[in-house]
Amino acid sequence: MAVSIIYILLIFFLIHKLNFFQIERIKKSEIILAFGFKLIAAYILYLIYTKYYRERHLADIFKFYDDSKIISDTFLANPIDFFQMILGLDFNQEYFEINYYINMNHWDTSYKSVLMNESRLIIKINAILNIIGFGNYSFNVISFVFISYMGILMIIKSLLNYIKLQKTNILFWSVTLFPSILLWTSGILKEPLSFLGIGLFLYGIKEQNNQPKFSLKYFSFTTIGTLLLFTIKFYVFACFLPPVIILFIINKWNLNPIKTILSSIVILLTSIIILSLISSDLNPIKILSTKQNDFLALAEFYNSGSYISSKPIDNNIFSFLKALPIGFINGFFRPFPNDINKLIHLLPFIENIILYTLFIFIFMKNKKTFKNMNGIAKNILLCSLLFTILLFTLTGMSAPVIGALVRYKIPGTFFLISSLTIIYDINEKQKNH
Repeated sequence: MAVSIIYILLIFFLIHKLNFFQIERIKKSEIILAFGFKLIAAYILYLIYTKYYRERHLADIFKFYDDSKIISDTFLANPIDFFQMILGLDFNQEYFEINYYINMNHWDTSYKSVLMNESRLIIKINAILNIIGFGNYSFNVISFVFISYMGILMIIKSLLNYIKLQKTNILFWSVTLFPSILLWTSGILKEPLSFLGIGLFLYGIKEQNNQPKFSLKYFSFTTIGTLLLFTIKFYVFACFLPPVIILFIINKWNLNPIKTILSSIVILLTSIIILSLISSDLNPIKILSTKQNDFLALAEFYNSGSYISSKPIDNNIFSFLKALPIGFINGFFRPFPNDINKLIHLLPFIENIILYTLFIFIFMKNKKTFKNMNGIAKNILLCSLLFTILLFTLTGMSAPVIGALVRYKIPGTFFLISSLTIIYDINEKQKNH
């Protein structure tokens, strides 16, 4: 407990003292308060998984930490083995499997991509944190809360670099206090690392553009963010990369954003079809089908009460195309009222009602504002919307479980909320002038 309190106080001190945590028109006290809310959310998440879901080996917020203890316990007993596992130098697979990995539940996940095993990095990060925080679970939780908070702040600062708002606090508090974002970025999960990856990527590009010459420091930010997102949340990376490339092309050559985005969607779908025909290992339809089948198997094995119907995806183009509209509906609008059979399902249902009511209200009221918006702001908002559509549709196709669906959508939800608050702010600013 003492270690955790000292750690929290240290973070509060850093937030107060370092200019990095300064956001235009946001007081330092607000930045500190928002971090405090995230700590409260972390405790609520802990209560949910200890009081509501009581099987620890299945609890998402414990599984990576529990596996990491097997690695960190070797730090003093066998430091060579520790560093080999951390650095990926465990070439003697039989030795490490017999002595360590066999005792882990999530080192080898049920879903294995040809690109990476997405669980191992987060287990290794927890193992390192165990050494620093003396194996204190709370220390690791606080670290992940801080990681996600830095990512969120970097995304906000990056957006504000290109879009000037008069009420920055609306954007800041909307994305930091939105319940799903607040809750699921406040635990030992992959979501905090995915937000850090997006934040580092965007912040590195923003700072590089503000430099008179090439900066190795900010190039490193972008590179690390890309690698982190690629490793931890490849499906987010796959949805995030096309809008970023499109945004660069639109701004570089001053192209029509709508026509460019529609053309890019056609190219993207064509690329998926070509890859599915010529590549067995990198076949995106096969990977998506495998992911969905694993979810279905797990939901059936554990008798999940949050299973939702979805179109099964076979490893062929026509099955993929048929699943697209259902994936879109699931991603944007599930859970439906008849999907709610647990109290915890009520939160995303209420969020959807609020979010889409605001979307209709703000969009209908501010259509002229959007049309008259300057180029860079409009391009960013359109590409943000494209990212949201891609991510929501992909998760709606692959995750037939409400809890996973809500969590996997969070980065898209973040950009959707950001877009709504930006349109609202720009409209208010135009009315005042």
